[in-house]
Amino acid sequence: MAKRLDISHINDFYYLEEQRREPVGGVARACAALDRHEAEVVQASGHAPLRLFSGDVFNPSIHSSSTLGSHMVIGLECLRFDAACPGNHDFDFGVHQAVLLMARTSFPWVLSNVLDASTGGIVANCREYVVLERGGLRIGVIGLMERETLETIPHFVPHVYRDFVDVAAELAPRLRQPVDAGGEGVDLVVALTHMRLPNDRRLTRSGYVDLVLGGHDHAYTPDVSEGPIRLVKSGSDLREITFLELTVAPRADTREPPATAELLGRAVRQPITRAVDPDPKVNAQVHDAVGEYIAKLNKPIAYADVPLDARSSTCRLEECNVGNFATDLMRLAYNAQAAFLVGGTIRSDTLYPAGELVLRDLLDIFPFDDPCVVVRLTGRQLHAAMENALSGLPKMEGKFPHISGFTMRYDSSRPPGQRVVDMTMVRELPHFCTREPVLDDEVYTVVTREYVRQGNEGFTMLADAPITVDEHEGMLLSAIVRRFLDG
Repeated sequence: MAKRLDISHINDFYYLEEQRREPVGGVARACAALDRHEAEVVQASGHAPLRLFSGDVFNPSIHSSSTLGSHMVIGLECLRFDAACPGNHDFDFGVHQAVLLMARTSFPWVLSNVLDASTGGIVANCREYVVLERGGLRIGVIGLMERETLETIPHFVPHVYRDFVDVAAELAPRLRQPVDAGGEGVDLVVALTHMRLPNDRRLTRSGYVDLVLGGHDHAYTPDVSEGPIRLVKSGSDLREITFLELTVAPRADTREPPATAELLGRAVRQPITRAVDPDPKVNAQVHDAVGEYIAKLNKPIAYADVPLDARSSTCRLEECNVGNFATDLMRLAYNAQAAFLVGGTIRSDTLYPAGELVLRDLLDIFPFDDPCVVVRLTGRQLHAAMENALSGLPKMEGKFPHISGFTMRYDSSRPPGQRVVDMTMVRELPHFCTREPVLDDEVYTVVTREYVRQGNEGFTMLADAPITVDEHEGMLLSAIVRRFLDG
């Protein structure tokens, strides 16, 4: 007999408070929307939806560098999740801090494919899986991360990574096995994931899990879906919530994994706009946690003549004006020959219309607290860095390059490592510019972020480069931009 299952899904939110532009999001409005939807579902079906979260909450934000993510526990508890998978930024302050923060929440964190090499257990004391019950159904929940995401975590613990499809192939049949046969007797398996869309699609195509609820990408997927539903990503920053209403039909033979359940229904995209009245109690908690910062952050600092594009879908895949502006200022601040940053540095995922900008906009775009540094790179090293930066395409990875002081042509149809067609260094003279080929053995002064210089995200070729301005002398990117705007 078919049974109804409702799920409310969220991923990747970094602020308790609402934003300035629609959809404004915010924990207080999101809680109100969740509670209103839950009341409707309970009245119709007799049971509450599952609330599931796909990671990234403790960093980055304008508050997290001082709180080390602890202020976000309030939001997690108000949203009342039933289970969560951690994201890469949940480990930005170290695994020990992540363990402390997760322990303060009242729901389980699930990560099935990353082991701590020193203990053999799941990293950060996460669970391998959990079994939840709703409306007469048993739901197995697993958590999966991709290798590429782990590579972005600075100073991550020594670990053993297992391919997410292999782990799903192992866990799902075990979860589906009847209890009397040593399994968990679940009716369906849901994967909470923190990885890019191509890998989520690979997991979906494998057929081992019934439903993939993803994070890491900030683009909403799908817009609206009806019929068979296998994959959902719910945007970012509580600007959207996905409400899934599913009909779960039994499989013909539960003893023959990896056969999946019959899942039909609809996925409703719920924008969290000012039309959603905030929950007053939650609003008060948010104000107590971050209210003192908000007034200072709304101070006007600049006026933009053109729209500023800080959307993840742009800055992680192609050139954008925010990236050009930032790298130009980085290069000029240190009188260097070149500068580059990666698209993941640009965080706000917002298209800012022409007009007034406030301090919060700047800090939302560039919230990270590692400084800009200056290194001496050979042309060969710079070329290798750009090959690494381009290697993730067409995936929307955070290492796509934004550059200043040099030009680059590339061909993304070529294999990774062979995509750079040519590079030229731009030399600025009093009345004109010249361009010269980047030479393998020539040494260039280059500005980048300390995070990249340390070799994160595959930039290992930078780790041993001579340093001209180190992390103790370097300025934050937000400070470089602010200094320029202040004249």
